[in-house]
Amino acid sequence: MSKDGYFAHFNVGFLIGGLVFYLIFKKTGNKIKSLVFGILIAAFFGVGKELIDPYLGRNVDIYDLIYTVLGGVVGSVIILAIKIFWRKKKGQDKKSTSMIDP
Repeated sequence: MSKDGYFAHFNVGFLIGGLVFYLIFKKTGNKIKSLVFGILIAAFFGVGKELIDPYLGRNVDIYDLIYTVLGGVVGSVIILAIKIFWRKKKGQDKKSTSMIDP
C-alpha cells in the first residue's frame, strides 16, 4: 500500500481513538478506562477492516492495522493531554484545589 493509505489508516484510528476517549471520559470521568477503550475500539475497527479486505478484493496488510492502532493511541493520548491541560488551566487540578471541594 502507498504511504497515503497508511496516512488514511492513521487518521481513521486517530478519530476513532480520540472520539471514544472523549465519550467514555465524559460519561465516566475515568482517564485509564477512557484511554484503554479508545485504543481497543480503534484496534477493533482496524482488525475488522483487515478481516473484510479479502472479501473486497484487497490484500490484508498488517501495516494498515498497525497504523490504525497507532492513530488510536495518538488520538486518545492527545485528548487525555488536552483534558489534563484544560483542567489545570481552569484551576481544577486536585493538587491546587482547596480541601473543601464538594
